Amino acid sequence: LYTFTKRLTSDIVLAFRDENVNVLFLCELGSMKEPYKINDMFAKRMEIADGMKTSPETCPCDRSKCLHDYLEKLLKNAGLGNLQISCVGPYACIWDSQRVEMITEPETFRPSPSNTIPRKPVLT
Repeated sequence: LYTFTKRLTSDIVLAFRDENVNVLFLCELGSMKEPYKINDMFAKRMEIADGMKTSPETCPCDRSKCLHDYLEKLLKNAGLGNLQISCVGPYACIWDSQRVEMITEPETFRPSPSNTIPRKPVLT
């Protein structure tokens, strides 16, 4: 997760500072399946880090209670604390509110069962 955090930070900085990106969608940041949901994983890492009494300067992945908190700390550490975040793990949206106006908060997408059940191919 440390290498991932370093590379994700680098990619976000490149996108917003150098490439002039306005909105960045991040998909599949962890699992949606129990018991591996990303927010639960962050909470467990934080609990372990708290028990070890590590310094607050550790990687954001060790001091975040959820994906939103992790991304918020990552952006702040990268000098991009002005960016906005909306996320429902394992998906996230980061945008520059100076360039993009968010009219309403995004709604959570809930797939219908027909989208999640594997189907047998139909032969014609």
